[in-house]
Amino acid sequence: MQIMADRTKAAEQSAGTMRRKRGILAAALGLALVLGGCIPAVQTEGAAQAAGGVTLIITGGDAARFSARSGGSPGGSNRASSGAVYPPDAATLERLAFTLTLSGGPGGPHVWSFSGPALIEAEVLPGDWTVTVRAVLDGLPYAEGGALVKAVKGKSDSVTIVLSHPEWQYNVEDFGDSPSVADERYFTGSNSQGELQAWMAGLEPGNYIAHIAGTHTCGPAVLAPDVKVSLRGSGAISLSRNGSLFTVTNRAKLILRGPALQGRADNNASLVRVLSGGELVMRDGSIRDNKADGVGGGVYIGEDGTFTLYDGAISGNSVGGGLSEGGGVGVNRSNFTMHGGTISGNLAGGLSLSGKGGGVHVQNRGTFAMRDGVISGNKSLGLSGPGGGVYIASDANFTKSGGTIYGNDAEPGLKNTAGAGLYPGHAVYYNKGLTPQYRNATAGPDAALSTSGGSTW
Repeated sequence: MQIMADRTKAAEQSAGTMRRKRGILAAALGLALVLGGCIPAVQTEGAAQAAGGVTLIITGGDAARFSARSGGSPGGSNRASSGAVYPPDAATLERLAFTLTLSGGPGGPHVWSFSGPALIEAEVLPGDWTVTVRAVLDGLPYAEGGALVKAVKGKSDSVTIVLSHPEWQYNVEDFGDSPSVADERYFTGSNSQGELQAWMAGLEPGNYIAHIAGTHTCGPAVLAPDVKVSLRGSGAISLSRNGSLFTVTNRAKLILRGPALQGRADNNASLVRVLSGGELVMRDGSIRDNKADGVGGGVYIGEDGTFTLYDGAISGNSVGGGLSEGGGVGVNRSNFTMHGGTISGNLAGGLSLSGKGGGVHVQNRGTFAMRDGVISGNKSLGLSGPGGGVYIASDANFTKSGGTIYGNDAEPGLKNTAGAGLYPGHAVYYNKGLTPQYRNATAGPDAALSTSGGSTW
């Protein structure tokens, strides 16, 4: 296999030789397109010339020939972020690292890695090939694309691969019908005290994305009104001093898509607070290892706030003090909908004589709708300690149409545990006045429960 490159940085990860060659294919990188756009391609003197994209050319001969080029600087960026833009300008393009893979055909796969503008040309055997191109910026996904290519002996053909931001669909989910982003930042270092917090403190109304890699410390931060922030990546954000790591209020919105939010064992406040029309959406990641006094060790939702849990874990949190309600999640005059994820290993009790709702506590006209997910391994301690998994006050609402709330019949690591009172409700406890309803056994996906009647507890 023969490979030719514009730059010595281009490298083939399988056997081959390298030599320099210029001017074979003129094509600008597909990252330069507006997200979701398409690239017009035309044939020019036997080569595909495109306004953007990584263009592959299959030529005739004893073996099919393949070539690809990235490069160019089309300009016209629509978003700046930490010195990088999307679509990329010339400076950002130089920082991108690419991986191009040909797989599925005879003698494959073939893999190349290169940085910046480069031209790769190689002979491949005729057959059906899958082409995948991925671009990475500072170790984080930047754009990707792929196509199916049929290499036929003696026949010339071409295909243009359009690269797009791999998380564009996330923007639509996170920000709705107006997904344009005012700023997108990459926090790639570790222990950068104050950097993330300072960035968030300066945000004006609009949509923002922060990619988190490594571990970052952050003090209590309050999202300004009408600010929407999507936290992405596999890093962690650790609370540096007592208080709530994030407070979301006044039409602000926080979306969690991967990072771990790490609390403090000696804290006195919920790790995330959602108040007064604020919204929290959790699609991945974790909210963990925090202690609060009162209500909601991991998350507190109050005063018409909204929390929607799709995936991720709320675990290892606790509440103590006089109230000790909702080790994982506390819902007070607000709405919590659980579509998936887990609430596990949380504790309500501590020094209190009666902890309520080891996993979830709902009160004061609050609403909890469980449609899927798992609530397991939570504990409510004290002399009574009702609702090891879930506690519902008399003035609150609860419906369960799916998911699983484990009871005292489950394995030790899964079962929710309530205190030794008269009506413990290991799985669920509904404080319905003089005639409380409760369930000690596991409530599986087919167990429909409701505080409005019509179900058997």
